[in-house]
Amino acid sequence: MFTKLTPQRIQHDSGYIVQTGSRDSLQYINGEVLAEVRSDFGPITTIYSKSLVLIKNENKIPPSIDDQKLILKRITDALDFLGEEYELWKELVVPKGTTVYQGFAAPQGGLLGGGSQVYIPKVNSTWLVNP
Repeated sequence: MFTKLTPQRIQHDSGYIVQTGSRDSLQYINGEVLAEVRSDFGPITTIYSKSLVLIKNENKIPPSIDDQKLILKRITDALDFLGEEYELWKELVVPKGTTVYQGFAAPQGGLLGGGSQVYIPKVNSTWLVNP
C-alpha cells in the first residue's frame, strides 16, 4: 500500500517514492536509484515511457528493459492509488508500406483543433518497441 506524504509525493510500504519532479515529469526514488520520465498533467496524465532515464551523478542513462518495466509499473501503481487517470505512451515501429493518414485535427468537444494528428487503421502489437 501507499502513504500520501504530500500532494505531490507518495511512498510505498516497501520504501520507494513516486513524486512530481517538475511541471512535466514524474520521479521514482528507491534508495540511491532516481529515475525520471516525461509526462503531461491534465485531466488524463500522459506518460512518455520512451523518455524514462536513470539519473546517476547528474548523468541521464537509459534503464535496462527490466528496470524500465518495473519503474513504469510502480509509477502507474502510484497513480492508480491516487485515483489519477493516465495513458502510458509507448514507441512503435511502423513497417514500410503501412497505410498512415496524417493531417490537422478538426475542432471538437470545445477544443480548437488545428493540431497535427496521425491515424493508422490497423496497428499490430508486434510493432511495439520494448512492450
